[in-house]
Amino acid sequence: MATFPGAQTPEEFADQELGMRAVDRYEQLKTDRSQYIWRGRLVGEVTIPYLIPFEEGTSTASEMYMTPKSSIGARGVNNLANKLVMALMPPGQPFFKLTMDPFQLQEIGQEQRAELEIGLSKVEQATRMEMESKGLRSPMVDTMRSLIITGNGLLNVDDDGHARFYRLNQYVVQRDAQGTVLEIILRQSVAARTLPEPIRSLALQQGAGATGMPTGQNQPNEDSVDIFTRTILDGKKYKTWQELATSGKLPGTESTRPVDEPAWLPLTWQLLAGENYGRGLGEEFQGDLDSNESLQDSLITGAAASARTIFLINEGGLTSADELEAADNGAIIEGREEDVGTLKVEKAADLSVAKQVQENIQRGLAQIFLLTSDNIRDAERVTAEEIRLIAQELETALGGVFSRLAQELQLPLARRFMSLLKKKGRLPDLPKDVVSPEVTTGLPALGRFAQLQKYDLLIQGIAETFGPDRIGRKVKLDVLLGIRAAELGIDIDGLFVSDEEIAEQDRAAFQQELAQQAIGPSIQAGAQQQQAPQEGAPPAQ
Repeated sequence: MATFPGAQTPEEFADQELGMRAVDRYEQLKTDRSQYIWRGRLVGEVTIPYLIPFEEGTSTASEMYMTPKSSIGARGVNNLANKLVMALMPPGQPFFKLTMDPFQLQEIGQEQRAELEIGLSKVEQATRMEMESKGLRSPMVDTMRSLIITGNGLLNVDDDGHARFYRLNQYVVQRDAQGTVLEIILRQSVAARTLPEPIRSLALQQGAGATGMPTGQNQPNEDSVDIFTRTILDGKKYKTWQELATSGKLPGTESTRPVDEPAWLPLTWQLLAGENYGRGLGEEFQGDLDSNESLQDSLITGAAASARTIFLINEGGLTSADELEAADNGAIIEGREEDVGTLKVEKAADLSVAKQVQENIQRGLAQIFLLTSDNIRDAERVTAEEIRLIAQELETALGGVFSRLAQELQLPLARRFMSLLKKKGRLPDLPKDVVSPEVTTGLPALGRFAQLQKYDLLIQGIAETFGPDRIGRKVKLDVLLGIRAAELGIDIDGLFVSDEEIAEQDRAAFQQELAQQAIGPSIQAGAQQQQAPQEGAPPAQ
């Protein structure tokens, strides 16, 4: 990682911060975070308010949120988040491909290369199945919703492969000028009785409010304590441990992970140079969201006023107001029609102007949140072509954010889950300098079909240029089948007949044909002898 002249190295930064308690460092860093939380709450008020609680830490049942008048913000956030997850994690297929160093591939024959491609494809499928079995898709949706509204979100994958999402008001982060994560501190309020010994005894001895800080749940619960999970970049690895508010490291909580296999992912929607936190999509279109909300409020108020029915009685007329109010439906009272009238608002023309402006704003918001798209069906199985259409739409509408998420989210996730499976002995040890994951998402290669299409074009070109008969003589079909199966992510073990089996079948068929040719004349001669009259037999009558 490159550094600027005079800047601290990761080792120097780690040595400096290790001397400060996590609670003090958290208080120091959360000042910079406050403005991003405030902006996120403004967007949340017109989209999904509960995604950013008003108090520090986790939300409680006592918190009250403003209910937006218009639902287009919430519908847009949910729609865009689901489409992002659908494109980032295509159902039924891995979102990455294991590739080898091209110089290493030159030393491998085509037959061995096909076998290697099939083996790597199995690794990809095993990793994908592990992600699905651990329920990664659900916290991914929460992460995308938070990124759209606040621009920030923290995703954690523990050592068991379970993922959990944390909102912006639960953690702080510090980055260098290039955006590299230097430090993350997560604050959690947990029940002390759920902690393992001896941490539980230590927490109960020190108490929940020893530092004067409110608990994350904002509840007077003596059994609730604050746990700080701290991660610091130290050279080419991340060090992680946990602390109580009034003590240092908790025993047994230390761990170390490589930089390219992080367990904590502080994600951003758009990260500006020199900032520790990101900006969300909602902040970019805050004006349209606020205008739509204001117009919706005005239209509802105007419609309610227009819907009111108030009768006006002429005081000098013959109709009695009391008799009119007490009369049942269909009753007969004395009076004149001219004495009774209704209050008219007469604001329909003004309300129609407001409605037209709101429709224009909502049309723009629908395009931003991709609410106008009909590319994806409401079905259990979605085709790869539909996934590609979603990716193309996301790339066009979001200006490269989708591709950036692929590098900052998908690639670390692939490496993290592969590392976990290797530790469990379910994956082979692949050398990082030879085999590395490559995200196959975005416009050029989403769905693992880009390379496959190149092979198809090559075969098609050979057939058109030299004739179809040259394909079988020039192309090694076993190698081609292996490569195609690897690109499609299909296990073909035992599916196709080998060349030896084909040769054996040809020999058996040839021998059977020879046998039939030898037996045929004998059978024909025997049949002729049976048909000829026997010698000395009387002629047929």
